[in-house]
Amino acid sequence: MTNSPLLLSIVGIVGALAGGGLTGFMNARIERRREAVTERQQIRQEQAAERTHLRDLQIEHYRWRRDRRQSAYVDFHAKSQKVLLVFSKVNAEVGRGQGGRESTRQLLEEAHEATSDALHSTAVVQIEGPAEVGIRASVIQVRLTLLVASAAAALDSLDEAARYNRELKEAIQSLSEAQGEFLTAAQVAMNEVVAVE
Repeated sequence: MTNSPLLLSIVGIVGALAGGGLTGFMNARIERRREAVTERQQIRQEQAAERTHLRDLQIEHYRWRRDRRQSAYVDFHAKSQKVLLVFSKVNAEVGRGQGGRESTRQLLEEAHEATSDALHSTAVVQIEGPAEVGIRASVIQVRLTLLVASAAAALDSLDEAARYNRELKEAIQSLSEAQGEFLTAAQVAMNEVVAVE
């Protein structure tokens, strides 16, 4: 029995060491789990931040795209409206039988210049797209070309002014309708870009 206190001390020491080791092992395991949870949480936060950043970039791209398209569409429409206005003036001159006047010829030169500007804008609209808007711009381009031909014919043959006046009116009306179709297609395209945001 003399060894009993010694044995109890040894068992106590071994128990304390085993308990300490077990506690240390459990604490280390708990700490690793906390670190793993923290790491997963950090990864999720980084992924969410990356998704937000990509979404912001996408929205910025769509805004840039929308602004470019809107600028191209407005510029094209304004230039084609200018052509329409000039040809309306030419038509009025021809209708009054004054197609041979110098002022009418100057109007036709102005119309040629405005048509050239509008044709350049057609290419920009076609590049900016979408295809439907580009097609509508091409239709306007064709109708502008026909309008120029009708106006030139009216100025060259004042003897048949009434006939050419009617042709000019029809060409002007056709161009006006094409512009309406263009605006409708442009609106749809702009709404599609905005809807993505």
